[in-house]
Amino acid sequence: MIAILGYIAMVCLITSFIPQVIKSIKDGHSNGVSLGFIILALVGFVLMWLYIYLTTLIIPVLLNYGFNSAMVLVVLYYKLFPRKVV
Repeated sequence: MIAILGYIAMVCLITSFIPQVIKSIKDGHSNGVSLGFIILALVGFVLMWLYIYLTTLIIPVLLNYGFNSAMVLVVLYYKLFPRKVV
């Protein structure tokens, strides 16, 4: 039962950034998201990934933080390099 809670949490965390990633790609920018939030989220996800990797090595949790880091990188990219509107 506890494992099921963990998997549900993992799905929620992984999918939480999907709407912002889609919006950033569609709009070509991430102007509505603060740079501080993006950087803190990315640093937190990467550090947590390293912690899990170096200590308990729970693969689903490792995948969760890896996917979240990748999605935050997409949002960061569109924050730093917005697509030019023609």
